[in-house]
Amino acid sequence: MYLWVARMVQFSLEFMDDIPYKDIFIHGIVRDKHGKKMSKSCGNVIDPLEIMNQFGTDALRFALAQAAAPGRDMQISDESFLAARNFANKVWNASRFIIMNSEGIDKLDDVFQTVELADEWIIAEFANTASKVKMAYESYNIDTVARELYDFFWTKYCDWYIELSKIRIMSIDLNEKKQVLSILIYILKSTLQLMSPIMPFITAEIWQILNKDIKEAKIIANSSLFVIPEICNQKSVIEKMKVIQDIIVKIRTLRSEMNISPAVQIKALFNVLEDSKEKITKENEDYIKQLAKIDTIQFGKNLARPKNSAFAVSGGFEVFLPLEGLINIEKEKSRLTKEIALAKQEIDRTSLKLQNEDFMKRAPEAEIEKIKIRLIEANLKIEKIDESLKFLG
Repeated sequence: MYLWVARMVQFSLEFMDDIPYKDIFIHGIVRDKHGKKMSKSCGNVIDPLEIMNQFGTDALRFALAQAAAPGRDMQISDESFLAARNFANKVWNASRFIIMNSEGIDKLDDVFQTVELADEWIIAEFANTASKVKMAYESYNIDTVARELYDFFWTKYCDWYIELSKIRIMSIDLNEKKQVLSILIYILKSTLQLMSPIMPFITAEIWQILNKDIKEAKIIANSSLFVIPEICNQKSVIEKMKVIQDIIVKIRTLRSEMNISPAVQIKALFNVLEDSKEKITKENEDYIKQLAKIDTIQFGKNLARPKNSAFAVSGGFEVFLPLEGLINIEKEKSRLTKEIALAKQEIDRTSLKLQNEDFMKRAPEAEIEKIKIRLIEANLKIEKIDESLKFLG
């Protein structure tokens, strides 16, 4: 490798009177999922052409970028490429959703303004992500670029902002619809620019669709990076949104644990523990109602926990979800008791294996690790079920 680089420099100086490049990026060896070096004799060679045909070129590039940690070899497998393909599909589907809802609406760039906490939050989060991604590109930390873009686009942009935007997107008020779509498109275009070096094909395709009426903007590689709008008190905006997100996540978890259908609207009681959080939550309670499927929220201080209710502490509140009429309490208790019995059987099975000296000597290390994980998971499951049974009284 080093000899090849030296020869390139020598030839360029000899024939071109100039050096061919100023920076050299040397990444680790690409290995298989077990960390073994690829070789034909071992039969573990991964053919890039086959991977591109099966998962797509952008998926191959993204998987390699994710694994390219400085100073480390890259262990890759079909699972790596599958996850990267899923991410590419997420980018395409989110873009298609925005494009479809923008059809026939003109001058979206002229109505860019933030009117809700979620608007300010997504721009603040994008500003943080863009800053980290630019620094990572400049320092050749390609794995950091891939990780930051994945986390921002999938989790923050798609799972939170697009979901929160859907009511406004479907609004009959054209100005309201334009306002949220302008932010969605701005963030999408800006993120595509940051993704382009790693995923050039899908980003170029989406970019051309988004800019089909602007001839000079059809090539993403030639586009100028968008200017990031400044949001006052970015840290405060992110902290406020985190309060709302924590509450939504906790309520969703309770609903899942109690087997409450996602389609059923329920009531929630918020016992206020921190006055500073009450104002934030009341101002943005529509977000909680929308994403946690809550019909009404009752705020109060020193609220007693209702009988047969689910309970969690989050965002400066004790959150109570009354379960009467939502589930069959006795049937749910019976189901959870059976789940505990099955988990205890799993603990007995895995414990016996781990206590078997002959098995511990002969079994591969990976198999032993799997059994240890199963034991831990079974114990955690019992703890969670015990908590759920307490909720039911």
